[in-house]
Amino acid sequence: MKVCLVFFSGTGTTAQLANILRENLNEIGHTSDLIRIKHNSQIDLNTYDLFGIGAPVYSYRAPRMVTTILKKLDFQRKPFFVFSTTGGQKGNTHWNLYKSIARTAGPSLGAFSVSVTTNIRAWMPNKRRIIPNYTISEYDKNRSYEFVHKIFHNLEYKIEEIPKQNYLLSVWTALLSFRWQMALTAGFKQINRKKCTKCRICAEVICPSGAITLNEKGYPVIRERICVGCNGCVNLCPVDAIWALKSKNRHQYNMFSKYLLSSRKIKSNRNISQKN
Repeated sequence: MKVCLVFFSGTGTTAQLANILRENLNEIGHTSDLIRIKHNSQIDLNTYDLFGIGAPVYSYRAPRMVTTILKKLDFQRKPFFVFSTTGGQKGNTHWNLYKSIARTAGPSLGAFSVSVTTNIRAWMPNKRRIIPNYTISEYDKNRSYEFVHKIFHNLEYKIEEIPKQNYLLSVWTALLSFRWQMALTAGFKQINRKKCTKCRICAEVICPSGAITLNEKGYPVIRERICVGCNGCVNLCPVDAIWALKSKNRHQYNMFSKYLLSSRKIKSNRNISQKN
């Protein structure tokens, strides 16, 4: 069976989980692709038999940019499951992901979440301290392997699992999860031109919302009004040239950078667009 793991990740935590799920799927004889959601995603879903839809938790829900993009895709009545990473509780994230594709997708086979340090600035340690090595635990890796087996059990026996909605949190997130509010977790970003090497990675690879462009001299320009607050640019810049007052004098949260900055692991939207 060919599986497509469609996910959003700003700093790489959810990308790491997607990669773990992919390894589990491959181990039991299925093939899978990883596709990271970005603002200009053009995703061809025709060749897949099963979908995994993933995102980090933003203020108790899936990021609005993600659900907006997912609603525009046609999942061709194929079965799917959802997954998430969270630094606290997942809230309505699984429900948001389910709801965004339920119109065009098939049966929902289950939901999986791991609690791991995410991109929130509060967990960025002060530079006077040694940076912790946060990663998805072996326990959660084993849980993910069991979950993958459960997916195919549900598929075989036609068991559908629909995530539950917390109506109280729905009210909360309706008021407190817009782009500009999420962007405040990082604050207004600045560019240190002395450090910047004009590598273009922030604009072309890291930023999922199209908020970073390059000026005529090749330096990044950040449009805060369309930033989704993922903190990817602050955390993943290879030379730490992007900063905000709230991240100043703190370690970059870049433990998972390889899951976003390696083009061999994740299909780029540019390559997909060229095929269409």
